[in-house]
Amino acid sequence: MGGFQVVPKPSRWENDMTTITPAAETSTRRGSNHLRSARRRDLNRLRAFNAAALALATLGSASIAEAGVSAAITWQTAQTITGDSDVQTAGTLAYAYTFGSSAVSATTVNGVNFAAFGISPTQSPVTVGNLTLSESPGYLNPATGLGASGAPYTSLSAGYQSLLGEGASSSLPTTITVTLAGLTAGRQYSLQWWSSNSSGNTPFGADLSSTTAYDAFSNQVTLSSTAGGIGQYVVGTFTATGSIEFFNLESPSGFTAPLMNALQLRDITPTGVPGGAGLAGLLALGGVGRHRRRRR
Repeated sequence: MGGFQVVPKPSRWENDMTTITPAAETSTRRGSNHLRSARRRDLNRLRAFNAAALALATLGSASIAEAGVSAAITWQTAQTITGDSDVQTAGTLAYAYTFGSSAVSATTVNGVNFAAFGISPTQSPVTVGNLTLSESPGYLNPATGLGASGAPYTSLSAGYQSLLGEGASSSLPTTITVTLAGLTAGRQYSLQWWSSNSSGNTPFGADLSSTTAYDAFSNQVTLSSTAGGIGQYVVGTFTATGSIEFFNLESPSGFTAPLMNALQLRDITPTGVPGGAGLAGLLALGGVGRHRRRRR
């Protein structure tokens, strides 16, 4: 599997277990687990940095510093798909896409218009509007034929069936980096995405039943789907720290691949809350005020 499977170099205590007491062994294991987690976190941030460079080059931004640092995403609990009301409508739509082959069609669900995001086999990266999908060192693949011939899939509206009938996936190693651009620093966003394979189809031979999303800080959530059933969606929220945001999609080890059918991004900043330089300016003024009060 692509992504970060970090195996630290064996420490001295691992090579000479006979000299370690049970208490010392427990303490050292905790230290080793902490080190492993720290290394994974650092590697996730490095992947986000590399994705930033790729996305900025694709989008024509001047520099990574100009775009800002990727923010932490707070993921809600994954929810089973039930009907059109799954699609969030709070705030203002930034953009929404339905993924699939180059022939994928735009669709509307619960009043939200999902534009077509077509992918040709062995492409990477692919950018439509302010959204970029990339896979390195492999490539992206469209996943088709994901609908089923019976309920619960056929109980959904025609628009929702279209949304879930295709998706974006990747080759091995299987890590897709999703880059959201066009953001405003200081504003709050809601990110929603879907993963469903009701047919149990295995396009290009890969199992698409489980997909995990994680950000640069290792905050993660997993969506699952079963053949003959239906998949899940999840909502994540974050406050933009720059003009772009990243998260990665992975699948379990083995011959598996991640799957994302659709994605929407909404600005949910409360009315009257400024963003970007306005917010930074208020924070700076607040700091000046605090310093002046301390001097009195």
